[in-house]
Amino acid sequence: MQGYRLGGGLIERCRGYAGLWDIRAIHNQWLAREFFGFDETRVVLLHGYVKRGGQPAPQRELASAFGYWADYQRSHRISPAQEGEGEPL
Repeated sequence: MQGYRLGGGLIERCRGYAGLWDIRAIHNQWLAREFFGFDETRVVLLHGYVKRGGQPAPQRELASAFGYWADYQRSHRISPAQEGEGEPL
């Protein structure tokens, strides 16, 4: 596996889905996976699921997360440059 290790989890880009990342955490026989994207200095949590280890990842979960990311970029993007200087985030 490749990616950054963080507290027993793994962070990596989702291949074929621009701007989409995931973090995985394993506990006993279970794998939790959370999808997210970056908006300037913000981490935007998009979608997550839990499955048994050793099972293939459902493509519908990845497609859902990418759809949420595309929707966020299109209609809800917030960045410090848009909020104005000196204002609290």
